[in-house]
Amino acid sequence: MATDVNIPQEGTDLNESVRKAKEETNEAPVKKGFQLNDKQKAAAIVGTVLLGGTAFVAIDQLEGTPIEPKVPQLPNPDSSAVLNQLSSNNMSGNDSTTVSAPPQVGQLQAVQGGTICPGEEVQIAHTINDEMPFSEAFSTAREEVGPGGIFNWHGNTYNTFIKDEWTKLPLETKQEFLSDIGFKPEVKTETESKEQEQEPEELDYDNVKVTYIDGKLTYVFDTDHDGMADVIVTTDEEDGQTIVMLDEKGDNDIDTGILFDNATMEPIKVTPFNDNFEVSMADIDEINQQIALEEESTIQVDTTAITVDSMAVDSVDETNTEEEIALQEETKESDDYSHDDNVDDMVQ
Repeated sequence: MATDVNIPQEGTDLNESVRKAKEETNEAPVKKGFQLNDKQKAAAIVGTVLLGGTAFVAIDQLEGTPIEPKVPQLPNPDSSAVLNQLSSNNMSGNDSTTVSAPPQVGQLQAVQGGTICPGEEVQIAHTINDEMPFSEAFSTAREEVGPGGIFNWHGNTYNTFIKDEWTKLPLETKQEFLSDIGFKPEVKTETESKEQEQEPEELDYDNVKVTYIDGKLTYVFDTDHDGMADVIVTTDEEDGQTIVMLDEKGDNDIDTGILFDNATMEPIKVTPFNDNFEVSMADIDEINQQIALEEESTIQVDTTAITVDSMAVDSVDETNTEEEIALQEETKESDDYSHDDNVDDMVQ
């Protein structure tokens, strides 16, 4: 589905509300230290992943060349019980002389925003070394395992999807891939002690819908399963960061906007909205149905145009054929003349 899809009339109010909310979020001052609750944080992380905003699922390209993503160093293994299990993998940072061990089936590994535990279905590249520049590592891995595989480079795990490929995948296909690699968003509040680690949130895809709002790919979450959207995740046009709109007060109104850092998975800017708005999951279904009808109508119009053009071409062909027949008959008649006869004889 194209990103310039037209929102039907039923969605224009939501379209305008989201546009205003994004503007307010972008204009907000930088504010750090804002805490999301576990479900909000998990939805923000999963939404960012689904949008392709994290390097471990999709890689940007510039004129066909993979761009090395700006990925922060993973947390110190001593501070995470999960990362302690990764000691067998070489996680020694960006030393170009190191060679990252490939991801292992069934082994937990830290990625941006959470952990993965690849299943046997996942294609893993084994021909990568850290002496390669990132573009070569990505291209080599993709040649080895195709799109949708994973590889390690300088201690971090990456996917072989190009971002444009990932964003165009249906939600169900993304769900299947994230399930295969065992991705879980990692949420951790400041109130937790360093000794007590939060269990990664289980992915709950029953509470997420995908749509287009304000012309942008958008994921809508109902984290408490009450039929009302609690978290809306979309993309900022200016810098490609994630914008999260959520119900902070718990009254079913989308009332707060957050500019989300795709690299650190933490809020950069936070602002309350001047005009709150409600979004039900039924609203999203209705918008999607209308979009589907409009797309079907567009396809039918295109088909009709092709048919009309084809008929016009056939008509021209038939006309040309008639003209050709008339010309042939005329030529035949002229052939009855004896060009060797005397002109006077022909006049007689």
